[in-house]
Amino acid sequence: MMVSAAYDTDESRIATEGWWKIYPGFCQETVNLPMLSGNYYFHAESSPITTIPVDRFSMGEGSVLCVQAADFRNPDSTQCQANEVAVGFTKIEKNWRNSHTIAIDHSKRKYKDEFATQVAGVQRILTILGFDVGAVDGVLGKKTLDAINAVTAHQQLIGLNFETLYPSLEALILQEMKLGKN
Repeated sequence: MMVSAAYDTDESRIATEGWWKIYPGFCQETVNLPMLSGNYYFHAESSPITTIPVDRFSMGEGSVLCVQAADFRNPDSTQCQANEVAVGFTKIEKNWRNSHTIAIDHSKRKYKDEFATQVAGVQRILTILGFDVGAVDGVLGKKTLDAINAVTAHQQLIGLNFETLYPSLEALILQEMKLGKN
């Protein structure tokens, strides 16, 4: 998933920043600012590289702000420039109970825990790469393990470490795209 954040600035503008890549089942800090005053917003969307077309999504509603295709920081995101597009951002409700973090949870698929979410993310990428893993269900079954073992042997990875497995699988997709296989 790709995430962009927005926040009010002292100059009565709304700044946007992005993109942060967050792998399925992982938690990541994006903008490290104390949520003291002003409004905060987020926009999330599926990664175009590692998402099966039927699973593509975009989250953000209410405020339309400007973003760019590549990593960016825009100090005034209310008027889009030539290299920017407008997307919806959802306002983050702040109160005394929140921990200044939000869970971006795509409701299309639910898994029983973080591990199952991580396995399902790997299953989706393996499917894109042409492996038969069966259903994308978050269960680490024989077909999924066989595909992971084939990839990790080729990439010289050891063990089931999602932090290294995801980037390796993404690199394989990009390599196949350059070679015209996808």
